[in-house]
Amino acid sequence: MKTTLTMEIEYDPAMTDPEDLACAMDRLLETALSTPDILDEFGNPTVGEFYVVKETAPSAPKVILNISGGVLQDVFGSDPAITVARVDWDTEGSDPSEKGIVEIPDGRGGTQLANVAEYPVLPLMDLVGTETEAALKAAGLELTQPADRTTTRRWVLYRIDTDTLLTTRTYDSYEEAVEDANQVDDILVLPLVFQELQAQPTVEDVDTMNALMQYTLHIDGKLFRVQRELLTKIADLARQKQPYSPMPGDEVLLDGLVELTDAIADQAHDQHGIDCLLVDEDDTRCECEKPGFFCSGIPGILAHMENGCLAKGAKVNRCDLCQRYSSDEVAFEKLRELGHAPL
Repeated sequence: MKTTLTMEIEYDPAMTDPEDLACAMDRLLETALSTPDILDEFGNPTVGEFYVVKETAPSAPKVILNISGGVLQDVFGSDPAITVARVDWDTEGSDPSEKGIVEIPDGRGGTQLANVAEYPVLPLMDLVGTETEAALKAAGLELTQPADRTTTRRWVLYRIDTDTLLTTRTYDSYEEAVEDANQVDDILVLPLVFQELQAQPTVEDVDTMNALMQYTLHIDGKLFRVQRELLTKIADLARQKQPYSPMPGDEVLLDGLVELTDAIADQAHDQHGIDCLLVDEDDTRCECEKPGFFCSGIPGILAHMENGCLAKGAKVNRCDLCQRYSSDEVAFEKLRELGHAPL
């Protein structure tokens, strides 16, 4: 049978700290237990090491909503098990048969519609280095509580008579160290405490992190192949110093590539701190053009896309900020014209 005993110690923080006190108590107990037959009347129980009980309460889960242009773009959370759902009562023009549209009683004998959708919760660390993190810090909020060190414990065999270590071996198990110590006289089992401080990243670490940077892009495989073929054609003409004469449809293909590079540049700037924006680009872009759950890749249109096409059951809205399109219907027709929505 095992039991856990607690001990309260008053100490001077200017002289020591709880971890060092635990080490001192381990040494004191080892010295006391080296006295022959001292615990015979108690059945010679095996006593483990002292450790400091962490009495800090777990931090509450944190959820951050990223809203642009009055539209919820992204959700970030500290707990991956969190489920976030949005209930939108602005359902004018919606049909109950559409995905996510539900019909409920309105309390007046009639019914009303609501648009209900779950949002994927991204890790809080995805916000590091972004404008959202800067805004949180300016408001006195932090993404996570700082953790400046971690502590692990090992054990060594200490020879009392010579004030030296019996061996350079370190033990992961206290019981294993005691077993070896019992083979030799005048030996104490002492804890060896490592305090690991977080180091600043080196140039090599930064290069590795840059290589691991990830980007979220909506790419239509067939369309992207045609766009690449067009780029290859233009590059071949440039190498041959031949003029390029645009063919019908080339403009749309090139516009799509520009939008793709814009999306890469935006994420490089906002998420990874890489300055590759064009002059005044960050000031002139509308909120609907910035990466997010409802970024369609088409300026002026808000819609959730999957693999370069309108997601099944997703709604299409015009951006009320830039108002490039006169209505939601016109925005939807533009998506269909560009081949991003079903006919």
